[in-house]
Amino acid sequence: MNRKIGVLVLTGILAWTMAVSAGAADAVRLIPQSAGQVDTAQTVTDSTDVLTPLPEAEDVPLIRGELVVMLHEQAGSPVVNYAMHFTDVEQSDADAEAIRWAASEGIVQGYGDDTFDGEEAVSRQQLAVILYRYAQHEGKGFTGAWAFPLTFSDAQDVSGYAYEAMCWMTMHSVLEADDDNAICPQGQVTCREGEQIMERFLQSLSQ
Repeated sequence: MNRKIGVLVLTGILAWTMAVSAGAADAVRLIPQSAGQVDTAQTVTDSTDVLTPLPEAEDVPLIRGELVVMLHEQAGSPVVNYAMHFTDVEQSDADAEAIRWAASEGIVQGYGDDTFDGEEAVSRQQLAVILYRYAQHEGKGFTGAWAFPLTFSDAQDVSGYAYEAMCWMTMHSVLEADDDNAICPQGQVTCREGEQIMERFLQSLSQ
């Protein structure tokens, strides 16, 4: 299955879950376990009719287009009149409207060569930047000039463009360090991790 089509499979379930989390942070999260599965993932059904992912589903990387579609769904799937300049986004793409909206709101900016690269795996610092811009869109984020040192063992690997976003995301425990106190800004995010990060992010917005 093409990842751009698979976006609809992933976000159709996640969007409902995120809406519940945003409206009631203490709500019990009920979601089929196959939400992180796209592409060639298959499911098996147990005796209680709960879909269970195959083990490899945990390693499927979250891609940029999927992340933007998740946020677009969370925002209520608004339709905007905005001329995208991304040369690699077709009007017929499953994530085209989401990318159009995100670009119009300054949540995504793409790359210097006028591409968005929606099927590129999302790094942790890219995710931090996109989510932080969404937080700002919702009236959250830092007010005024903020600068404080990140104390993670690999803080030097955080790119300059992502520093403020990483500060906010770690301050609110949306992104957390591993047992070695590393935040892994260049590391890829899996669909399963992206789902967990999104839950914490929506909880932070509701506070």
